[in-house]
Parts: sequence; C-alpha cells; structure tokens
Amino acid sequence: MSSRAGSTRVGALALLAAAAVAALWLFVRDDDTELDGHSEAGRALGGLESSGESAVDERAPAELAQPRGNDAATPPLRADASTRSGALPSGEASTPNRTAVSTGGVQLEVMFQSPNFEPLHLARVTAELEFEAGARTSAEAVDAASLRLPLDTDGVATLRIVAEGHHHRAQELVVERARIEPDDRGQRVLRVDAVLWPADWVSIVVETPDGRPFTDLAAAFGLQPQALFAGAFVARVSALPPGGGDPPPHDSTLAKFHGTRGHKSFVREERGVGALELLRPPPLWVGLELYGASLGWQSIAPGDWEVRFTLGVDTLDALLAGLEFIVVEQLTGAPLAGARAELRADSPAHRRADLEATTGPDGAVRFIRVLPGRYELNVEYEHFQHQEFLEFAIAERRRLGPIRLESRGGLEVLVVDAKGRPARASVEIGSYRPGQRPAEFFPQSLRHHSDAAGLCTVPTRATPMVLRASVEIGRTNKPKEVQEVGGTRSAFLIVYPTQLPPQPVRLTLAESKSVQVTSSIAATARIDILDPNGIVVARATGTRAMQFDSIAGSYEVRVYDEKGEILRTATADWTKGPRDLRLD
Repeated sequence: MSSRAGSTRVGALALLAAAAVAALWLFVRDDDTELDGHSEAGRALGGLESSGESAVDERAPAELAQPRGNDAATPPLRADASTRSGALPSGEASTPNRTAVSTGGVQLEVMFQSPNFEPLHLARVTAELEFEAGARTSAEAVDAASLRLPLDTDGVATLRIVAEGHHHRAQELVVERARIEPDDRGQRVLRVDAVLWPADWVSIVVETPDGRPFTDLAAAFGLQPQALFAGAFVARVSALPPGGGDPPPHDSTLAKFHGTRGHKSFVREERGVGALELLRPPPLWVGLELYGASLGWQSIAPGDWEVRFTLGVDTLDALLAGLEFIVVEQLTGAPLAGARAELRADSPAHRRADLEATTGPDGAVRFIRVLPGRYELNVEYEHFQHQEFLEFAIAERRRLGPIRLESRGGLEVLVVDAKGRPARASVEIGSYRPGQRPAEFFPQSLRHHSDAAGLCTVPTRATPMVLRASVEIGRTNKPKEVQEVGGTRSAFLIVYPTQLPPQPVRLTLAESKSVQVTSSIAATARIDILDPNGIVVARATGTRAMQFDSIAGSYEVRVYDEKGEILRTATADWTKGPRDLRLD
C-alpha cells in the first residue's frame, strides 16, 4: 500500500486547485435516510439498507465538505486546507509530544468520528502530522473526542492516528496558515474530522482499476461526485462464497451496512462508500451493488478492517441511462427552436445542470449518463408546458415520441386567504389524473409562488390541469406517508384547456384540522380518502386507523382488503369542518 500512498500525494498536488473535493466531500440526498429510486433496485435484491439511526447533522454542505473554522464568518478553507486519504501507517506514530500545545499560534484540531459519523471518545490516542518537507509534530490525549497539534509550517502533510482497538486510514492535508482566520475566540484553528474504525467494523473502499479514488470518475464526466454516487451503493453479506449464476443468499444477521444518512449530514472519504458493522465474526463474504448492479464479491477474513472493490469508467458509463426526444410545433409538426427542457431528479443530489437544454433548429434534445431512478421531464415554450414523470432502469436508453408545444399565454392565478385577502403561497400545477395521489402528478420542486398581491402565472398545457396552493409546514413525497402536504392549503382545482375559466383563477386557502378515520372491519388493509375530483388526498396501508390533516369539504372514504377489493365506502361530509369518523 505504500506505493499507492505515494501516488496519492502526487495526485493531491495536481488537484490542489480543486481542494474542495479532496478527501472529505459531501454526498447529497433527497430526503434524509430514505433511499432513492435506484436504491430500490438494490433493496429488491435483498441488499442492506443504509443505517439511518444517527442524528442528522444540519451543517451546510460547504461547511461539511472541508476542514472548518470555528466562526460562521470565517472564509472557506478550500484554498488552504484539504484532505486526501492515503495508506495506513505501518506501525506506531513517532514519540508523542506530551507537552501542552501553545494556544498562541495556528493549530490543527482533529475531531474523532465513528464510521457512522458519530462523535467518538477514545481512551488513549496519538496523532502525528508529518510534512513532506520533513517537519513532524505529534500529540497524545486520554479519554478525548478531539486533540490539537500546532501548525508551524505550510505544505502537504500526512495525518496518522493510532488508538488501541481502532484503525485509521492516513489523511493528507494541504495547509496554508495565512488563510486560516481567527475564530470568535481569537484562535486560528483548522478543524478536520478523522474517521476511526473499531475492530468489529470493516470499511468498504472503491477504487478505479489504476488505484485512483472512485470519486475521480465523476470528473471524467464533468460532474461533482455527489451527482453520481449519492446513496448509490448497497452492500450484501453472506456466509457462503459466490458461485454459479446466482449470488449467495443475503444474511442480515452477519453485518449491518452504514452508508449515507442524508444529504446534509454524510461526509465521506473519497475512497470509502460506507462501512460494515460486523454482528458475527468472519469469515464472511460481502457483495457491493451500484444502482442495483453487482460490482462483485470480496471475502472478509478475521482481522480485516478494509475490503476493496474496483469501478472503471466503462463499467460506470454502461450502468447509466439516456433519453432522446424532439420538440415540434403543435399544429405543423415542424421542429421547434427555443423550447426549454429539463430532466429533474426526485433526489436533489442527482439534479444536474447538464440535464437542462434549450432546443436548436432541429428541436432535438439528448440527455446522457442519467442515473437510474425517477425524474420529472419538463419541456416549456413560452407559457406552454409538457410535463411527465419517467422512471429509468439501469442502462436504459429511451426515445420518446415528438413532444408538441405551441405559443400560448400562461394561466393567471390569485391566491386568497379565508377572508378573501391576497396571500403568499406556493402554487403547484400538474396533469389531472383521477385515482392518483398528489405526489404522482405534482413535481417535488415548488416553482411557482404568489406575490404580495396573491398573483402568479403558471404555464398551461394540452391536457387537463390540477392546481393547488399551499403554505408549507413540512413536505414529503415519500410513498409511505399518509399525505405529502399538510397544513394550510386550498382545495384542488381542475382546469380544462378547452374551457379555460375567467382569469385570474381563484385558489382559497383554508386551515386544516387533524382527524382520525377508523375502520372496524377486520379485513381492512388500506384506507383511501378521495376528494370530489377523485384525487387521493390521504392513504394508509396495513392499518385500520389513519390520522391526517384535512381541510373542510366533502370526501369519499374507501376501505380495501389485501387483494385491493373495496370492502366499504362512505361519505365524509366535512363541509362545516373535519371531524373523526368511524366505519363499522
């Protein structure tokens, strides 16, 4: 591994201008611990889900992605300090400096973390910082979650940590002390996180065939690493070796995989994709999947704390999807120039600028290297819109038929409160489809907002439209939720393009109330609440009671059995206000 460490140092110097993505960088994800669409494939194959037990770290991405100053006003340290993982130390660090560290100069504070990125207290720990120019300093601490070392020189240095019962992968720092500003206590401190693996944890490392960090593959595509790899890896474990055509059976009692926890909270080494917490002693086998496709299997022997997989650019490119279509004029069918197209991932981590385009004279649009998962395709010309949701499988190449747009004005909307006064709110528009939940026809991103006068303009389309205004108090489009929007909101309004109402169309906000619907029917497997338009405003499965926020109105309640057959229907007349309902 020493030769690999040497090549890493050379790579670090070559990439100094891009130090923000050196050793610690932020993986971004849509909704905290929920896995994205491509990870569903991994779960379907029996893979280990990422652990989501730890508290979410709400630090901003720029703060998490680099060594940090102590004051919010401190300028980013990307130009003066970065970290790059290297080879493990071959033995103990040099003799510790047991004298007190001076607080008058610039210092390095190393904060210890467990593999699931929780603070780690170590009974006894030694840290050594060795500069390429030859300078060396070290410090020792007892029962500590961090320690400090003096920074008396600039340049490239390797940080090594020795702690009984733990392993540490050496980190390479690039230090420029002049850029480290004093914090609110007047101290000039560069803070870095160091991950240490306990004896019963195994780090999962992914590298290119030539030994570079797998995150370098993103640069080959002109992308940030999180745009390709956030939440993308899933691990499987088995006591049996792989063989034949089928993978060995997954056994969740052997180990627990700790991967990404949320796009605001998961800082990861550039070579690591997570860690296995061993629940039983080795030997065992671990398989790694990317977007649900296998990257192979590796064995874990007693004493191993790291397992390595290989990912090449050709393998990665073959797993990604693609989309092509042409935009034409509604009446003539001629290619339409100037239309704006966007393929927007449900997961914020996977939203990319290269998945946006404006059509040229040929009207053609081509999106490449699309991660598997769910996307909103939005194509607009002036105020006319085409919108649909697409789910991409691994390596799928999809070609759509012509998308027809025309020049047309937008739809003016007025949002008012219960007293008729103009109100600020988010306004959503989607394609009306009875029997669906709002999460199925509304995009996750809120693009339209009424102003102080309550007004906004939304695009029109060739199909029936559904509109809603809401004042968000928390939102989720997770399929397991009873409802994706609660709180103050309007009823759904259906607008037909062939019968546009007088404008502006009016959306009236109403306060919501929490209600409970209970079914005493033993065979109940699902309860749906539908509005007069046939839209499912709330759904609960696997239970005979559901709690949700409702606004006043008339609703239909449907009770289903496990086969999807309707057991009972009832009308909930809540025009004078929602109240609890029991179905016998």
